[in-house]
Amino acid sequence: MPVVLFHLGVAGFSGGFVGVDVFFVISGFLITRIIIDDIDGKRFSIWNFYERRIRRIFPALFTVLIVSGFFAFALFLPDEYEDFSDSLIATVLFVSNILFWSESGYFDAPAELKPLLHTWSLAVEEQFYLLFPPFLLLIYRYGRHWPLAILLTALLSLLLSIWGTWTYPVSAFYLTPFRAWELALGSLLAANVLPVVRNPVLCDLLGICGLGAILFAVSMFSSETPFPGASALVPCIGAALLIHSGAAAPNTYILRLLSLRPIVFVGLISYSLYLWHWPVIVFAKYWHIEALDDFAAIVIVGLSLGLAIISWRFIETPFRKKAIVAKRVRLFQISGGAMTALVLFGIAGTVSEGLPWRMEPNVLSYLEKSQYLHDMRKCHQVSKRKQRAKCVRGAKDLQPDFVLVGDSHADAVSPAIFSAAAQSGRSGIQFTDTGYRPLFGFKQIKNRRRDLKLDSDLQSLLSASNIKDVYLQLYWSDVFRKRYYDDNGRLVSGSHAVVEGLSNLFKKYPGVTFHLIEDNPVGPGLSPSTIARALHVHSPRPTGSGRAAYEQQLAATARIFDEFADNPNVTVISMADVLCSESYCSNSENGKLIYRDGNHLSLYGAMKLENLFLKSMTKAEGL
Repeated sequence: MPVVLFHLGVAGFSGGFVGVDVFFVISGFLITRIIIDDIDGKRFSIWNFYERRIRRIFPALFTVLIVSGFFAFALFLPDEYEDFSDSLIATVLFVSNILFWSESGYFDAPAELKPLLHTWSLAVEEQFYLLFPPFLLLIYRYGRHWPLAILLTALLSLLLSIWGTWTYPVSAFYLTPFRAWELALGSLLAANVLPVVRNPVLCDLLGICGLGAILFAVSMFSSETPFPGASALVPCIGAALLIHSGAAAPNTYILRLLSLRPIVFVGLISYSLYLWHWPVIVFAKYWHIEALDDFAAIVIVGLSLGLAIISWRFIETPFRKKAIVAKRVRLFQISGGAMTALVLFGIAGTVSEGLPWRMEPNVLSYLEKSQYLHDMRKCHQVSKRKQRAKCVRGAKDLQPDFVLVGDSHADAVSPAIFSAAAQSGRSGIQFTDTGYRPLFGFKQIKNRRRDLKLDSDLQSLLSASNIKDVYLQLYWSDVFRKRYYDDNGRLVSGSHAVVEGLSNLFKKYPGVTFHLIEDNPVGPGLSPSTIARALHVHSPRPTGSGRAAYEQQLAATARIFDEFADNPNVTVISMADVLCSESYCSNSENGKLIYRDGNHLSLYGAMKLENLFLKSMTKAEGL
């Protein structure tokens, strides 16, 4: 339930994603205990083990995949359907964690268009159980101290997770080696490595501490918490304490609480609930187009619970109890056939680039990206360019005297800036990268290593005596939403990081003028894909967003920029009056779309700012 409420954005559940970690501990405990009991009873069989896994996992999962495939086919635009097809193949093969790791972070906005994103945890679990039974069988039969082998494996994985969370955070979140310790922690409990607690008062205390640790993580953690790493110890140890206290004294207050029938019933349907809730959320958001209100969230919870109950009663239970497909060989045959069919279905969507024939021509016309992108995209992603070669643009054969710095929003406005530079007889360097924020002394965990290197490269550029100006453009509203860590490892707000980080940058280069560029309007109603989606599902076509909403978006930026009002080397460039009327910010003009998605300007939209930057360029030159 914390996972479901976290995905719906319910207040108080910002750390609800730790429910997955609690599940890993429980899974490791239960599966290891079953394996040990079977080995002791001389009835363990790898084939029996995997038969149980198939009966437990496949039926409900494949049902969700089929239903999700139907809705994706009916609703998704070609690019989205192609991505779904990739994730379908990866999910069936239990490597979706690797796919999503290769694409982006768990908390990125595009996650809302990935109905199968939540299957990453199933992939981690199945990858673990692909190797763990043979490993356990080997060390159990031939090692006198077999729990020690599990303990060492868990410690190695935990250390890897702690290191990876700060150096390769996306890898640490998704990939099995960084998560194996959580399942192994449950295995250690099943191996009875902890002494049995006889005192009922102490058992109650352990149970209360365990539940308290989980609830603390659920309510206090957030997407900005370094995770998993050391932070994951809180919910995982909490789950271990709960399990151990209940096994030692089966009549604790916490156990009686968790034994209440409604809670037990949620536990029974929890697998199906986990499978169904995220696709329901994704497709509801997709159809609704605008943000979901509280009533919609209640409906989603009710629908998810209803589907979970039906799935548990008529799919999970009959297959697990062998009421359907009793023979193992037949089960393997059907499972192999279902996997093959789903993979082929996914390949068809991938090879065909999302089956574009499903769309009407007017829908497809909004998805032709060549009309939105500029032709200098090779200058973006400075960290990936060979030998970090300088990307000089503007007037030809002139020494560059300014730098454009920032994230993808800076790259989006780059055509206007460098066109203005060419007209004013100036040349500059584009130094932009996805998500890069030059906040000296403050960094997010994600891309921390890359950004520290980019900071160093930027300092080398700005140290050149001929650099007079820096044009700084960021996705400011996103910057303020994040939380950052300073050089001492302290967590600070986005606004604090921006003020202090930019101050550090400005102080370091007192001879350089910094031009802070306010952000453009953002919102789903501006995106060509939203327009195409609305046309496809026969909803009213969005035409833009209100000026009042844009002014509210800029309010946070204004409060930060005001901190530098007395600095003569800092100017602010506003695009509000260029992109918006007094009351409205349109997404198109003269049949041309102004945005390429919900927060980036198109080439046409960027060039509307050319005169704005031309004035800045000529003023800076004193012309």
